[in-house]
Amino acid sequence: MVLANNLNHNSDNTLDSTKKNKRRRRRKKFPEGVFQTDILDNNNNLNLSHEGRGMAKLNGKTHFISNALPNERVNFEYTSNRSKFAEGIATEILQNQHPLRVTPKCPVFNICGGCSMQHISSAGQVDFKQNLLLDLLKHNNATPQNILDPITSSPWGYRHKARLGVKYVTKKGGALVGFRETNGRYIVNMDHCPVLSPEIGESIDFLKQAISQLDAKFYIPQIEVAITDAQTALIFRHLEPLTPEDQTKLFQLAEAGEAQTHTKNKWLIYLQPKGPDSITLLNQNNNINNNSELLQYTIPDFNLNMHFHPSDFTQVNPEINNKMLAQALKLLEIKSTDVILDLFSGIGNFTLPIAKFAKCAIGVEGSEILTSRAKHNAKLNNLDNTEFMAADLFKPAEILPVINQKYPNITKLCIDPPRDGAIEIIQNIEKLNPEKILPEKIL
Repeated sequence: MVLANNLNHNSDNTLDSTKKNKRRRRRKKFPEGVFQTDILDNNNNLNLSHEGRGMAKLNGKTHFISNALPNERVNFEYTSNRSKFAEGIATEILQNQHPLRVTPKCPVFNICGGCSMQHISSAGQVDFKQNLLLDLLKHNNATPQNILDPITSSPWGYRHKARLGVKYVTKKGGALVGFRETNGRYIVNMDHCPVLSPEIGESIDFLKQAISQLDAKFYIPQIEVAITDAQTALIFRHLEPLTPEDQTKLFQLAEAGEAQTHTKNKWLIYLQPKGPDSITLLNQNNNINNNSELLQYTIPDFNLNMHFHPSDFTQVNPEINNKMLAQALKLLEIKSTDVILDLFSGIGNFTLPIAKFAKCAIGVEGSEILTSRAKHNAKLNNLDNTEFMAADLFKPAEILPVINQKYPNITKLCIDPPRDGAIEIIQNIEKLNPEKILPEKIL
């Protein structure tokens, strides 16, 4: 089985040759050519690294091989060679093709850093991730008493938020738009993405052509994407001021984008000349939310409308979000007398559904901006049994006494932390003394 490995590197127009040479000297050279290895098995159905890569031992050194599965014999090419480990990409399966292997839907899967496990069946990916979580819990002396079925959705077109890199490359005759390669150094030369929501996933080539026509094409490094059922927002980061002509072209881009996707989505173009505070909506009259700069998603099971800015944190998969909320509220077993605390509450994604059934829902969030957004969403949905406060939850010794004093009758607790986790809160959780905590020892 041959696996495509098209390394279409784009040249850097902004660095002079001296800087390029210095960067090359700093990078350790790795072996060139095609090599063979057997991927370790250890009698585990999917014995992979945490990133989903196959593992091999060559000359006493651990090798992490992308696109390789346990017990397979593969041809591979090196992508890095460090003192303690090496990395590579499998380019051909020679023997023992794994039963969970499937043909990736994306033609640039082997080099794109946007996703890493398209070569594994959807069911296999879910099992792998669940077993990985169970192993992590085991290593931390936590044994779940009950394991729920995983929450799943379609593996295609699910991603409604993304940050896409942009690069105009003269030698390629136009702009590149997409995710970066797995090594992070180059933007993948792609025309579509089956993982992104189709409004943008099937419009990558359209965006490339549009950006190539801008005077500022050399000064746009990224586009941040946020998509709802009715809106497609694109935040253009630009390093130089845009000319009136370019702004007109972006107005036209929005109109053409709506037409070519054949959906009812309104395209909204945001400009970001500096930091996040500089983001402004260019075509404000196109927004369905009373000419505001906010987008809107719905939580249909709870009849909620949620406003958010496209740069705010929201769940990337709306179907999973709806299922997750339904399961969370079921597990909380909410009573009309409950006072429930939602930590890391963001724009109120958990807090507002909870408020539909509890006596009171209290959201605590580190960001002042997201806290104000949550208050706005509570008012939007006519929920007057909510309270929100901004506080640094990574300093529990300071904030938990304040929460206890202000809300002494908390009965239940919901925690939905960021990637950094909530170890500081967990170590001080007894100070809140709730009757029930979500998540519990349940997956």
